[in-house]
Amino acid sequence: MSGPRVAILALVLATQGLACKEREPYPSAPGGAEQDAAAPEAPAEPMPLAAVVTPEGSFIATARPDGSDLDVRRVPGWLYVRRDGSIARFEVDARSQGKPAGDTPESVFATLSWRAGDDTRVLFPPGDQKRPDLKRLAAADPDLASLYYHREAIRPFGASGASFSWIVRTEGFLGGAHPYSDARVLAVDAESGQPADLRPLFGGRNVEAEALQGVKPDECVRRFAGLAEVEGRGGEPVFVAMLAHEFEVCRGRIRLVRLAPPDLRGPSPRPAPVRIEDGVLQSESGDLRVPGIADHRASPDGRVVVMLLALGPKDRAPSPLVEAAERAKSREVRLWVRGAASPVVLGRATRLLTVQFLMDHPARSAILDAFSRL
Repeated sequence: MSGPRVAILALVLATQGLACKEREPYPSAPGGAEQDAAAPEAPAEPMPLAAVVTPEGSFIATARPDGSDLDVRRVPGWLYVRRDGSIARFEVDARSQGKPAGDTPESVFATLSWRAGDDTRVLFPPGDQKRPDLKRLAAADPDLASLYYHREAIRPFGASGASFSWIVRTEGFLGGAHPYSDARVLAVDAESGQPADLRPLFGGRNVEAEALQGVKPDECVRRFAGLAEVEGRGGEPVFVAMLAHEFEVCRGRIRLVRLAPPDLRGPSPRPAPVRIEDGVLQSESGDLRVPGIADHRASPDGRVVVMLLALGPKDRAPSPLVEAAERAKSREVRLWVRGAASPVVLGRATRLLTVQFLMDHPARSAILDAFSRL
């Protein structure tokens, strides 16, 4: 091979050798930028949203701050979240004592208790009230035993803040000329589990006289039977006096009288973040609009709303001043939290008694722990 051709071939081989050399990786960016890339943020922890109390029991709800992972469930009893995040629960236990033959009503003993942790208190019957010994009475007078009965009934009347109120009824016949009957309001401080006297809230006002205004002296229902602080539609605080029968001819009848609220001299209430107009619930911010609503409760900032759906175009939630409210039809209860796609169904209830909004409670971790043990 001649000299020029050998030189050309050597140049080609040298060029190919350079082309086949293994590539080196690109150098890292100065400062290790790849290692410093931020990892995805972990989702925020769930927080308690609300405790919803109805005549039929309670609902609890939790979610993440953005409204995701919304979890709701029904729990038995009537709940109140205390200042330390623990749960107080009211329970009613009604137990049959047997039914005589014929038309004589069944005898029932009812107990109202308050429980918080290991602390349990019986609110009704009070410690100084003894129940009749039905078996002993029947054995003492077999001829009248089939007519003897004693019935107790306890139903939630309403709530506002830590004040929970119950209507307690007792009736029966254990001999004598007439059956007996009694009705009263029992107000309880849910924070402590102690019976509450609401009269000091009214200062020097004579609330008994106010409740009897317009009631004639000869009217049958005129016996003062207690005070209650409850919520009206939309959560409006309402103070109610109960009048019970004074004569046996109208035993069992009651009258509920709305009182002018006491002058508590607190801060002026903030404007409601939501309102109902012609059955349409809508928020001031415009991010919520739901037609067909009978009643509602909203958190002060409007982040969470509990709504009671109407049964028809003219349906409104029963007023706490109407005794027949306990026989009202059930309605669907929904909860909406800002950030959620749509309201979720909690269940059904005849009305809303009260709602505790818990997003800003100082003991949120304790509440979540207490919810998990319900």
